Amino acid sequence: AESSYLLWVDATEVLGADGPNAAALLLDDGVGVSDGADFGWAPGCFRLNLSCKRETLERGLGRIVTALTSAR
Repeated sequence: AESSYLLWVDATEVLGADGPNAAALLLDDGVGVSDGADFGWAPGCFRLNLSCKRETLERGLGRIVTALTSAR
């Protein structure tokens, strides 16, 4: 079995194929993620590191939901 603490997220359905850069959008809301474009993915994709305290992860996920919902 394989495991990882990295989560790839494709938010292009929410942001649109030509929408804003997800990593920049999330950084504006206080969430640092890896830009998917740096790995050959669309600008609406990002990589989230899950290796943190649960409360930090929950706070970050809440901010991600808020940022993506506001970007619609």
